[in-house]
Amino acid sequence: MNQDLGRAFIDDRFELLSRLGEGGFGTVYLCRQKSFDRLVAVKLLHAESGGEFDSDLQLRFEREAHALSALRHKSIVTIYAYGEYQHNPYMVMEYVDGLSLSSVMEKCDGVEPTEVVRIASQICDALTCAHANGVIHRDLKPNNILLTKDGDVKLIDFGLARLLPNAGIKNQQLTEAGTALGTVLYMSPEQCVGQSADGRSDLYGLGCVMFHCLTGVPPFPGDHTVVVMQQHLDEALPRLAAVAPNKIFPSGLQEVLDSATAKEPRDRYQDAQAMSDDLQRLSKNLPVKAESIVGKAISPKLRVIRLPRKAVVLLLCTAVASVLILVVMYAQKRPIPAITSMTNPILQMSELQERLQDSNLKGKERALIQWELADTLIFLAGEQQKSVKLAREYESKASVLYTLALPAIGGDEAVNRALQSASVREISPAVRTHLICYAATVVIRQATAEPNYSASLQLFHRAEKILQHIMVSDSSEEYVNAGCYLYNEWASAFLRKHDWIQAERKYLKLDSVCRRYNEDHIFRAAALARLHEIGIRLNHASPGALETAEIILEDADPALPGPGFYMPALDATFDSELLSDKVDRAEKTLLASERKIKKAKLEGSLNLDAMHARIAVRRGRWSQALIDLENASRKSLQLQQLELSITSEYERAFLLTALDRPGAAKIIENANRLSQKIPDSAEVRKAVYNHALVMCTFELAKQREFAKAELILDAYGKAYPPSPDLAHMLDLRRLNTFRAKHW
Repeated sequence: MNQDLGRAFIDDRFELLSRLGEGGFGTVYLCRQKSFDRLVAVKLLHAESGGEFDSDLQLRFEREAHALSALRHKSIVTIYAYGEYQHNPYMVMEYVDGLSLSSVMEKCDGVEPTEVVRIASQICDALTCAHANGVIHRDLKPNNILLTKDGDVKLIDFGLARLLPNAGIKNQQLTEAGTALGTVLYMSPEQCVGQSADGRSDLYGLGCVMFHCLTGVPPFPGDHTVVVMQQHLDEALPRLAAVAPNKIFPSGLQEVLDSATAKEPRDRYQDAQAMSDDLQRLSKNLPVKAESIVGKAISPKLRVIRLPRKAVVLLLCTAVASVLILVVMYAQKRPIPAITSMTNPILQMSELQERLQDSNLKGKERALIQWELADTLIFLAGEQQKSVKLAREYESKASVLYTLALPAIGGDEAVNRALQSASVREISPAVRTHLICYAATVVIRQATAEPNYSASLQLFHRAEKILQHIMVSDSSEEYVNAGCYLYNEWASAFLRKHDWIQAERKYLKLDSVCRRYNEDHIFRAAALARLHEIGIRLNHASPGALETAEIILEDADPALPGPGFYMPALDATFDSELLSDKVDRAEKTLLASERKIKKAKLEGSLNLDAMHARIAVRRGRWSQALIDLENASRKSLQLQQLELSITSEYERAFLLTALDRPGAAKIIENANRLSQKIPDSAEVRKAVYNHALVMCTFELAKQREFAKAELILDAYGKAYPPSPDLAHMLDLRRLNTFRAKHW
């Protein structure tokens, strides 16, 4: 292949712009993908001098592509395509505009501890995803960690990855027994002697990377490979304070490193999530769990009793206070006071239960007492060593109290309290899962209601981070529902912004979650139907997706797990059917869903009239469409769904204009007035107006009522800055090609 970068192309799709870097497996180029007009990184495999590719090298190259294709995580570089052009294997990856961690370290004498903890926490999240999908990285080092300009972290280069059987990929044996793979400065002891690596080996490498970032030098800086390997096998990790005496490190950071870099894998963190949890505690100045097992990670020569400075001060103060109290009591000849409810949890429980009997306690005040009582019950459950039955009774009561208190507390305070209580050691997995799922759900609702797009995406990221506190082994139906809810709302946010690529990624993630835990989950119908719709827009088919969505929706119960789950699936399936000109199937889907909703007695909480209006327009039943839209608007107001009501009002006004009937101006005036009740009303009104105009025009054009569609575009098309779809329609109208290409 021509290596000249002047207007050189790969496969006629990727224009070579510049060389980004070169490694053991290949050269990475910055390219422009013509079809999407985006920057991508293309990795080309090195050929030997004779023009032939080393067979093992090519298999490793393919392995990296397979490993990345199995992973979808915000902290792992995304692969877009893999192929071969003129016998040159290549892979196309996400382009990350930033610096490697090694480049950052070269510019600074070490990295700030808070930044190291933040970076390591994101890498742990990436490793959690990789390990869950059967992929072991085996080459954690600063060169393979990228930092974007926005501060995000990306893990790259899976060329040495080991694929476990659960990866679902044929795993060619490329490494002979006893062969050491990795970068020696960050290589685990088992890798040094050629033993099989697992997820704990990656954590050892991450611990060494953290040490290097914190001190500016690797933990074992020997002058020969064999010497460094021997140090990994025999020597304990140096103390941070000894290597960098002029720096101040957070309490607990040394313990985290010791637990990550223990010589024996059984003495390390057993998974990346456990290490991530401790890093999160560090960032909040909370004690880390590694302190309880750190003795295993430190060699016998270095095991000494060490107490944090705060603990020493506290002990001294306690001792002095005790002496003073005894002196005063002896002088006054008073008896020692009795134990109070502040020191006795049983008495505290009784006191809180009595306070809850007060009928004057209302709202948040009552909820806070319920929460305190629930925390006390959880503590008592953890203290029960003899009576398992009593412990479970305490846990059950606590779970009920948490459930009652959370909605009354509400907002960020409920989220923070839920996460704080979920971190308590004594709490059961079921209660922990419930608290974390509730916290994530609150954040997801905040993200959905947030008018600022960037702030909304940050909240979705936060919700994802919260859910990652739940161990896979503790997964439950509540956990699956919360995850599905997250990715559906996240994808919907991208869909509203016409960011089809990002929306497709999130719907693929949603489909993956459903297939992993529940093949017939109702949200999978929403994912598949939207993927079908996006496939039509991006000109790549999703065979069988819509049919599968229809089957799942047909078998679903609107009441389980709730109408909030059923409606997104119905909306998506209905939209995709109409977009595909399957009007009969769309009407059949709508009527079948309506019957099930009535049977479940949910018709009072769900609004299907706007869907009936779209069918009526496709059938040319204009009067019925106007009635349906009026009903949709009225019912939406009753259900406090302002945006849906405003959309229906705009559609009704546009349709009246198309049919040359009076009343449109008054309806639009009413819709504009309604929109003022919504936060950030101007932006919402513009978005809703554009959506209604496109929807109405599209339905008329599909009905081949081009004159009516063009009349609406002429009358209302330029009232607001148009959305991409509306702008496209206006351009077609201007070019007189609207009738030929109405979408």
